[in-house]
Amino acid sequence: MDNQEKYIKRGQKYLDSNRGQGQIFDQHKLGSKSYMGFFGRQNMRNIIFDPSKENLAYDKARITGGHADLAQQYDNIVERVGRKKGVVSHFDEMSNIASRKIARDSMTTKGFAGHIGLNRDLSAATTPTRGGGIGNSFAQRNFETFSASRFMQHAERFTAFSMGAGMGTDMLNSVGLMTRHQKDIMRSNATTRGAKVTTAIGPALGALFAMNTASEYIDGTKESTLSDNAVTGVASGAASIAASTYAFRIAKEGTHAATSLVTPRVGGKMGKVVSAGKLITGTVAGLAAGLTAAVGVDTVTELARSSASQDNSILNLKRSLYKADDMADTSIQTNQLMTARQRTLNKLSKSSLNDRANLMGNEAMVLKGII
Repeated sequence: MDNQEKYIKRGQKYLDSNRGQGQIFDQHKLGSKSYMGFFGRQNMRNIIFDPSKENLAYDKARITGGHADLAQQYDNIVERVGRKKGVVSHFDEMSNIASRKIARDSMTTKGFAGHIGLNRDLSAATTPTRGGGIGNSFAQRNFETFSASRFMQHAERFTAFSMGAGMGTDMLNSVGLMTRHQKDIMRSNATTRGAKVTTAIGPALGALFAMNTASEYIDGTKESTLSDNAVTGVASGAASIAASTYAFRIAKEGTHAATSLVTPRVGGKMGKVVSAGKLITGTVAGLAAGLTAAVGVDTVTELARSSASQDNSILNLKRSLYKADDMADTSIQTNQLMTARQRTLNKLSKSSLNDRANLMGNEAMVLKGII
C-alpha cells in the first residue's frame, strides 16, 4: 500500500467518524444556503451524498460520474483530509467536482431541451449561494459549469438576483457589518482559515469606506448639516454600492441568457471560445449597468441632500435678491415708475395755485390771470 492509499483510507475513516460527520454537516449547512430555497439545496445533497446510507457519506461514483480526472480530484481531497493538515473544505470542493460532472452530462442532451438547458441537476449546481468564503459568492462554481449553462440556468439566476439575492449582504458589508451567515462562518470550526479571510474581506473594506466617509465630517473637513452628515454620507455610499452590484448581476445574467439563445452549443476548444465570448459580453454589460446605477444613485442622493440643505443654489439666489447691494437703485424716479397718485401729488406740488410764496402780495396778478 502506497502513502496515497494509506491517507485516503485514513481520510475516509475520519469522514465516517462522529467528528467527521459533524464537520460535513456544518460545511453542508453553511455551503448550501441557496437563494432558490429548498429545491437547490436538496438536489445538491442528493447528488453529493449516498442516499443508501444513513450517515452523510460522499458518493464517489455519483460525484465523479466515472471521469478519471474527477476521480483523481476526489481522491486528492480525501487524502488531504487523511493527512490532517488543517481543516479541508471538502463539501465545497466535492460540490465543485459534482458540478463539473453535471456540466459534462448535460452536454449529452440533444435538441431544443439541450439548447435552452432543461436540466434540473445543472440548475441546482448553478443556483446562487450566499457565499462568504463557503460556496462561490454568487458566482458560477467553475468555468466548465458556466460553459454548460444555457438560457434556463441564466434565467433562474437572473430571477434570483432580480428578487434581491445578495442585496442584504452587500448593504451590510458596505457599512462594515456582517450577515448572520458570515458570522456563522467565522465562528465555525469546520471552515478553513482561507474561508474566514474571504468572509472578512467585504465587511473590512466596507468599514474602511464608512470610516473614511464619516471622518470628513468628524474632523470638520465637511460641515455637518441635518441633511448632509456622517450618517447620510455613509448611507448614500452603501446605497450606491448595493445598487451598482444589483444592476451588475441582473444585467450580466440577462445578457448571458440572451447570448445563450443565439450562440451554438458546442464542446471542446470551440466551446471554450464561445463561452469566453459570452462571459466577456455579459461582464461588459454588467459593468456598464453597474456604473450607470451608481452614477444615478449618487446623483439622486446628492440632489436630495442639496435640496434639503440651507446652502443650496436656489436658496442662495433667493437670499441674494434681498441683499441691499443687489437691490435696484430707487432714488431715480421716472414718470413711468410712479403710480398715478405719485404723479398727481407731484403735479400739485409744482402748481402755482399751491405755491403760497408766489401768491402772497400778488393777488391782483392772480386775479388778472397773469400768474
